[in-house]
Amino acid sequence: MAETSSSRGRWLFGLFMAHIGYNGRVVVEKFLRAHTVVKHLPDGQSMLLRPWLGETGAMSEVWEQEVYAPVGKPRDGEIIMDVGGHVGSFSLWAAPKVGGSGRVITVEPDPANAQMLRRNVSRNKHKNVTILQVGLSDHSGTATFRRDPQYSGANHLQNDLDSTRVEGSSITVELTTMDEIVKAQGIQRLDMVKMDCEGAELGALRGGTETLRRFHPRIAMEYHPPKCGSPPTEVKSFLESLGYGVRGVGTETQGIFYANLKKDAKS
Repeated sequence: MAETSSSRGRWLFGLFMAHIGYNGRVVVEKFLRAHTVVKHLPDGQSMLLRPWLGETGAMSEVWEQEVYAPVGKPRDGEIIMDVGGHVGSFSLWAAPKVGGSGRVITVEPDPANAQMLRRNVSRNKHKNVTILQVGLSDHSGTATFRRDPQYSGANHLQNDLDSTRVEGSSITVELTTMDEIVKAQGIQRLDMVKMDCEGAELGALRGGTETLRRFHPRIAMEYHPPKCGSPPTEVKSFLESLGYGVRGVGTETQGIFYANLKKDAKS
């Protein structure tokens, strides 16, 4: 019955939006974007979400499905890098686990997402989370960044698929590299990297070559279709060239890679 009521509600809302015209839809969407919901998390934390931008599903992947856990959950005292921090689902999951002696470095280039991320970190009083509003690549500079109007987790550095898209807007974001962040932040160890940057994974990894060779962090990262910028086969080959054993879960073009340094590759 609940599912039927929910479906009916979505249908009625869709019918309403279809009849109020363009200007009316703009007003309604602005109203929705100005309001958030509070989601209470299993460990007592809470986070602000914008359900109309798909953020409830992104939270569920981390907290309920624990999609990044197979590579090894964050542990007390560890240093974690969250690449593609979105609105903070993974960072909030990791911060209590690493504790006061650990640290989470969260990278998120989108200004609106970064604002939500800061609010969520602040409301849970985490002092061990550092937020950097930049994108990761294999070079520093700036880049065009596409914002998805329906799912904030799909915002991404411009790629080949964007020529076929008619919706969304573009902004310019700052770029840096993983290696530069490690030097600037004075990081002396890196235990885990979580990565979900919508097709920019290969550039982000290449920009961290020195870091990956030095610290050998375990890696849990999403991979995307080749036209998004990082062919999964190339991502896997790059990690293997650094001595990682890589296991993929998903299809040939989309899923999650779990990577740990091979025992015989350790010095």
